[in-house]
Amino acid sequence: EMIKNARLFTRSTGKEVSIGSVVEVLKNSARLLFTIVGSHDVDPTAGKISLESPLGRACMGKRVGDTAKVQTPGGEVTYKITKVE
Repeated sequence: EMIKNARLFTRSTGKEVSIGSVVEVLKNSARLLFTIVGSHDVDPTAGKISLESPLGRACMGKRVGDTAKVQTPGGEVTYKITKVE
């Protein structure tokens, strides 16, 4: 079923966050680095987050300098995108 419904993605150009992008964000004064991957490739300990996760969804389509806002149980968290590769 996975192969039947598979879709190919091209590597990110580095201008806009998409699947396969390596993204650096600033949350308060902490820098976070992660890669946007499909749901079957998620590995948080290796910095791979799903494009379907709240942070992944918030970052998709954004560019350097944009902010991504994520609603959490503790309130809204804002991440500033500082780098996209």
